[in-house]
Amino acid sequence: MFTSIPSFQIDRCKALQAFLVSCCFILLLCFFTPLDIFFSNTKEFDYLFNEIYLYLLLVSVSLIPLLTLILILIPKSVFERVLSLFLVIIILLWAQGTIFYIDYGPLDGGKINWNRWATKGYVEASIWSMLIILTIIFSPYIKKTINKICFVIILTLISAFAIEYVGYSPLDSREVIFDESIKFDFSSDKNVILILVDEVQSDVFDEIISEHPEFKEKFSGFVYYPDTVAGFPYTETSVPNILTGTFYDNSVQFPMYIEKAYLGNSIPRILRERGYEVDLIPTFFDTTISKNPSIASNVIKKGQITNFWQGVSDSLHLIDISIFRSVPHLLRHYVINENKWFLSQLLSTDKSKLSHLSWWSGDENFYGEFAKINDSVGVPVFKFFHLKGCHVPFNRNAMGEHVPDATTRETYKNFLVYNLKRLVSFLDELKSKGIYDRSLIYIFGDHGAGRYEELKINTELVENNGYIKRSTIPIKIKARAIPLFMTKSFSSTGELKISNKPVALSEIAQMVFKDLNIKLEQQPAEFLDNESASQHTRRYLYWNFPNTDPLYEYSIKGDGWLDSSWSGPNRVYTNNGSYEKNFAAIFEQSNSNKYKIESSEPKEDYQFESSGEGNYSITIKKPNGRSAYFLSLVLDDNIDLDDFEINVYVNKRIINKTKVNETTPFLRSPIIGVPIPRIYTMRGDVNIDISYRRKSSSNVENPFEAIYVFKHQNS
Repeated sequence: MFTSIPSFQIDRCKALQAFLVSCCFILLLCFFTPLDIFFSNTKEFDYLFNEIYLYLLLVSVSLIPLLTLILILIPKSVFERVLSLFLVIIILLWAQGTIFYIDYGPLDGGKINWNRWATKGYVEASIWSMLIILTIIFSPYIKKTINKICFVIILTLISAFAIEYVGYSPLDSREVIFDESIKFDFSSDKNVILILVDEVQSDVFDEIISEHPEFKEKFSGFVYYPDTVAGFPYTETSVPNILTGTFYDNSVQFPMYIEKAYLGNSIPRILRERGYEVDLIPTFFDTTISKNPSIASNVIKKGQITNFWQGVSDSLHLIDISIFRSVPHLLRHYVINENKWFLSQLLSTDKSKLSHLSWWSGDENFYGEFAKINDSVGVPVFKFFHLKGCHVPFNRNAMGEHVPDATTRETYKNFLVYNLKRLVSFLDELKSKGIYDRSLIYIFGDHGAGRYEELKINTELVENNGYIKRSTIPIKIKARAIPLFMTKSFSSTGELKISNKPVALSEIAQMVFKDLNIKLEQQPAEFLDNESASQHTRRYLYWNFPNTDPLYEYSIKGDGWLDSSWSGPNRVYTNNGSYEKNFAAIFEQSNSNKYKIESSEPKEDYQFESSGEGNYSITIKKPNGRSAYFLSLVLDDNIDLDDFEINVYVNKRIINKTKVNETTPFLRSPIIGVPIPRIYTMRGDVNIDISYRRKSSSNVENPFEAIYVFKHQNS
């Protein structure tokens, strides 16, 4: 006799509730929030919406049945309580990502100071705990409305998505990209190769070649220029400055500037017009280069996702960011997982599938494909490579072994040694293929590092009287202005040479044209023909990340490593026009109220005084009623904004309040800029009061290195 097998009965009502809750949970974390992140940051991703949404949908559709089954298997006695908990967690996840916002700065691999937001984290944890406990207590009342709550949540998510989708345009993201498949196709005739290794600081390179003289032989034929000044402190503006020789000045929107600058006398356009194949390979950062086909040969209309596994890995990375945004602060460091992330590492057995896992990955791909180097192109070739290089995190030692990220000079130096070894291996491959001698090669950083105090410019290398403890130019401003720069001419040989000639990265375009005997109608009158640093003035425009408005202009005349060569800021560029320096109170020593006055106007037009501890006042006498001014407060390197609250009043009305800066020390702005509109200058004297309040833990007397007033040029 056969015995009957008991059938597994499924409660349809229970299954429906489990399915609806699963849909809400999975779609929030794996579809709608990732797409919200995508729509808000389209230029940060190398793919289009119509590429990524299918992979997000695939992940979601795969996970919803799994979670539904798990919920169905929960005993009926606790089922409704568990579903109630899921619902409140869904609401908390949504609120955490949209209401309880914390700006950690760019998630670029840099170190996050989690302790800075510890108090806020504990408050969030308390709110989560309280609501979860209340849900457990009142779950019998919630169970009756589970289906309705789920429908409301899904409808809300769909509505928000629809609004964002209507405003989305593929032209704002990645309709065209640079084809990297040809990156190692060189010319059998002539090659011009520009290699940008991000964030390499010149003085640290100088230390390395002194400690490791073998690099002088490995960089054979090169000339190193220690005294090189960048045009800008950050990649966004530095790359177009290098390739076009122009300076962004806030007079137009940045995308308009990019298009116009590259269509001018830029290296890519000029060489493309002269028959070169122009290949731009920004493996690290591609939003700083025009994707106009008249500029580059390798512009293609194609999405970035080229295979199934890449689509899955990119979608998992978006989901990782979604989880990071949605969970409480105290859990986020587990999600980011030392830049390995939470879900992304699931595919880490095949690193080729995980192009997004690290900002280092572009370099990994570059250095891992040497076998493809060839000289099959029959016309001259121009290559521009932008490598991640020494951008944070500093997580490799000199041997390439993974180490914890640290902010010391030694860690950065070891990281640079590893980068140089890999760069040498690329040059060796060019030599072995016979391409090296047929190539004009420039290697440079886009700016210096200067992220932390230990990465200040090491003046021991140029000063006989030892280390200068205090810099009159803030550490970050000057250190980020001093990048690596070295060049190799065609067929040049011999050990690395060092030249004291002053160089500016903004002159690279002219240097390339000069080396190639290309003459343009507009050739600068002064261009590296003078060996004397004292007679070569270079321009540097500093801005506070992440906003290019305002730009502060400095002039460097003499050795860029020395404060005595620096002048400024002399001019400020804003979206509302430019301002000339009119007045300055420069404090003679750190942590002191002793100052000297500089003014381009008659002295009686300005009155400056210290009205007691924590207060300064500036009176502008009888200004032109059409005048507008700009106030700049340059902060001392020895302070942390945690120690001060700084307020600015104009005619007794507060117009600026600088509270505790909730970002990493690197992002702390060394300059506070305060525009003073014309409305304040129309009724007689302008009274500017600057007050600062020290916290009891601070022993710094004065937080300022200098106070500047600039006057609008059209005033």
